[in-house]
Amino acid sequence: MENINEPINLSLSPPTQCLQCGSMIIARIASQPIPFSLLESGYFPNQSDHSTIQKFVSSTEETIRMLEGQLLHIRKFTAFQRSLLAPIRKLPEELLSEIFGRIVLEEDIDICSLRGNIWDIREVCSRWRNVVESTGALE
Repeated sequence: MENINEPINLSLSPPTQCLQCGSMIIARIASQPIPFSLLESGYFPNQSDHSTIQKFVSSTEETIRMLEGQLLHIRKFTAFQRSLLAPIRKLPEELLSEIFGRIVLEEDIDICSLRGNIWDIREVCSRWRNVVESTGALE
């Protein structure tokens, strides 16, 4: 059983760099975590330990908020990378032009459901904009 009379030592790990995007990830972890056996022992922290534990809890909660922000950044970065693998990127410009032309000519398609008109397609990416602008039938 751990000695509960020793002061609790909570040091934090240094930040590390994300291998994907290069941003710094700060993961604050106790180098000597509070032993779980203290929860079962009936131990009540003295004033010094209480202050130390409170500082660690506050720091850990701040770290969690920061890591959640970093996780959101990593998820967005991953979604960006995944979008580069989208099958539509493989379609030749001639086929895209044909698809866009059919959208304009097709009476059964509700153009409003496509955000109003064909010119909104130009906002998807520069490649689509170039296809729309280079296709006379779409103007």
